[in-house]
Amino acid sequence: MNTDASWPDLFEAEQRVLEIQTKLHQWAVALVADEAPQGEHEKQRRRYLNGWWPEQEGAVLFNPRAVAITR
Repeated sequence: MNTDASWPDLFEAEQRVLEIQTKLHQWAVALVADEAPQGEHEKQRRRYLNGWWPEQEGAVLFNPRAVAITR
């Protein structure tokens, strides 16, 4: 861990997040193709992210689960 490294600027942070999301998407597609057991995605999210949600300088990544669905 490099503690002397500065925080990335917003563009670099966005690129990192997009790369990570792409990898996670590819992983999820592979899980679905292998017919993963129900709840496996949630289990992996809890295991590896542990409640972490991206934010920087008060700007928080949009959480679609926080939006109520009304029909």
